[in-house]
Amino acid sequence: MNYYSWAKFLEKVNDESALIRVIDKLELSTPKRDNLSVYRELLYKEFEEHNCFYCGKKLLRKIHVDHFIPWSFIKEDKIWNFVLACPTCNIKKTNKLANFKYIDIIESRNKDINNINNRIIKMDFEGYYDGLLKRLWYYARYSGIKEFHQK
Repeated sequence: MNYYSWAKFLEKVNDESALIRVIDKLELSTPKRDNLSVYRELLYKEFEEHNCFYCGKKLLRKIHVDHFIPWSFIKEDKIWNFVLACPTCNIKKTNKLANFKYIDIIESRNKDINNINNRIIKMDFEGYYDGLLKRLWYYARYSGIKEFHQK
């Protein structure tokens, strides 16, 4: 959103070629999404998360790794923000916030995961604290991220 607002301002005060150069530079600084398969394996095998976080259906062949707080909002791939979801729920949720009722569930799960002695987990939990997801959820909602209402 900030980039868009800035681009709209620059559009008014610069010629088109200058604006294109600025947008190209901004694109280079935008974080790229990582391959999440290592997290899928960790959550599925190590922490026995065999059901969709949202609907509870058994996860079989196709398993999606979902950013609980949308990636578009926090732009980080950290295990404390991941849940496993069935393709149907993940595709429906898209770029929305999970329902607030899931906050306590994921925070409780994160307490258990944070106690595991694993290098990837320890790195991902640097800077994490109890209540962080709740604060991020409220901040994202306040910032205009819509909530996903599962039926």
